[in-house]
Amino acid sequence: MGYRSEVVLAIDKKVVPLFLAHIAASAPGQALCFKHSDYHTKDYCGEGHWLFRWDYVKWYDSYEDVWAIESFVNEKLQELPEGFEEGEEYYRIVVVGEELDDIQVRGWAFDQIGVSRSINY
Repeated sequence: MGYRSEVVLAIDKKVVPLFLAHIAASAPGQALCFKHSDYHTKDYCGEGHWLFRWDYVKWYDSYEDVWAIESFVNEKLQELPEGFEEGEEYYRIVVVGEELDDIQVRGWAFDQIGVSRSINY
């Protein structure tokens, strides 16, 4: 069956054109974002930012669809043109795995996106 994660990716409207150009080169990446996401909005926070959510996805860099997104965050946003701030200012990605301590939070934008824990009984 495989290990599954819940993933949220938010992208600042200033870099959405760069994201679209990057993802256009990957049909699997396009499918992951625009066909297989569980939620997508082009107006996150009412300000034109984009947000994607996947509720039960195998999130491995070795998968071409996931790599399309990860390479945007890890490579393209680190090579921004002059006049932009650091790449981390333009995105937030949160990956929550099946294990309690398997949580990744990257990017400095959208700090309202995070993980909360509580006790259920």
